[in-house]
Amino acid sequence: MTWFDGALSKDSQCALAYYNRGLSYAALGVHSRALADQQTAFLLDPERRRVHEEIEGQ
Repeated sequence: MTWFDGALSKDSQCALAYYNRGLSYAALGVHSRALADQQTAFLLDPERRRVHEEIEGQ
């Protein structure tokens, strides 16, 4: 998680970092944070197909 936090502190608009941090939170069972990060990734990059699929699956 620290790596993604660091990446986001350098570029708070990085959809991929939000997406991947969301996957990490989901793997840890922290579903509210996972969903929040996935939604942020979607808002930053609405064309990213995998983000759509992850959000729809939750």
